Amino acid sequence: MLHSLGVLVISLALLIPMPIAGGIPMLLATMVCLGLISLRMHVTGAVSVHPQLVTVFSCALLLLGWETFSALFHYTLRDLELIAARGVWIILGFGYLSILTGNSAASTTNTVARVLFTGCSVLLIAMALESYYYPTYEVGRQLGTLNIPWPRATGVPQSDGKIGVYMCLASVFFVVAFINTKKWYMFLGIILAISPILFTQSRSTLVGLLLTQGFLFLYYVRTSRSIYIKIIATLAGTAFLLAFLVNFDVIYTTLKGEGVFANNVDARSVGTDHALDMISKDPFVGPGAEYLLVIGMHKLEVHSTFLGMAVKSGILGPILFITFMLLSASLACSKANGLLNNVLMVSALVAGPISEHNLYPGYFNEHLWILAPIALAVYQYENARKHGVSICQSRHIKQHRLQIG
Repeated sequence: MLHSLGVLVISLALLIPMPIAGGIPMLLATMVCLGLISLRMHVTGAVSVHPQLVTVFSCALLLLGWETFSALFHYTLRDLELIAARGVWIILGFGYLSILTGNSAASTTNTVARVLFTGCSVLLIAMALESYYYPTYEVGRQLGTLNIPWPRATGVPQSDGKIGVYMCLASVFFVVAFINTKKWYMFLGIILAISPILFTQSRSTLVGLLLTQGFLFLYYVRTSRSIYIKIIATLAGTAFLLAFLVNFDVIYTTLKGEGVFANNVDARSVGTDHALDMISKDPFVGPGAEYLLVIGMHKLEVHSTFLGMAVKSGILGPILFITFMLLSASLACSKANGLLNNVLMVSALVAGPISEHNLYPGYFNEHLWILAPIALAVYQYENARKHGVSICQSRHIKQHRLQIG
């Protein structure tokens, strides 16, 4: 019962608005709910600590410690608020990892599938309703050769970048799950994971999805045993590359920004220049959070998680943040897979999040906590596939990767 409640809370967390849009009360309520559920599950023995998840969580705690240390050199109210927000993020992570990782391969993969399927479905419905009934953004957008005629919808969670990270990770899970199970609802999950791009109409999300699926494509070309799949994949990859080269000018001008997007892109470039200038003045602990706002620009903040973190707490901040993502994605690695295949899978898992965070300020993206459970589920699916059995039947998956505790 408690586990099901936790799954529901995490699934609906996609609809929580950003703090700037009034989402703080809902975020705090989610933190308390997940924290209490997780503590209860640990007390009753329903879940314990997975060795590799401890490493991931420890990296997050180290990030909190470093940001707290660097804040001592600035000691402004803004810095203290961001430290408190990092604490909330840590507690949310404790809840995410406790609820999403089960005591067996089947329980982990099933839980992750339920959360992602429900979350993507609810998000898609909410964005469709917003676009139709409460349009607040420009009508339509040109993404390369794709012209979307209806209004954008990012007001529900107030962040297309935050949604983009979720979409990239969910698309990896459902592609891997579909290839390994051949179940129709996993294919439906792929559609649900990618479809929100039609409403977010985000260029950074489009780039993230292309990178994600590109690395995943290369992974399966290398690991597939079927010569027919390799031939088809090679032809498809060649066709995609040719299409990209033919449409390069259109794609480049779209990403660069033109027309109504020109000011938006120019403003972000100004923010990048400002951040680099501030970081150069104090690369060790950063000048502090009060310098995130660009002087002379109305309400313009540095529009990059990594640059923003370097401004707040020095260059070690973004290094720890990226390390957190890489450690989470490394749960998908297997010695039997070989170095290059492991690199391709880790790249597929982190390419989308890194692309999104490079282009929007998501310092406390709670959806990043699903990266580790998804990576663990990917490991379990891939090992079951290599042994020619289902996850429930497999006896060859290493027990220390399947059991928590």
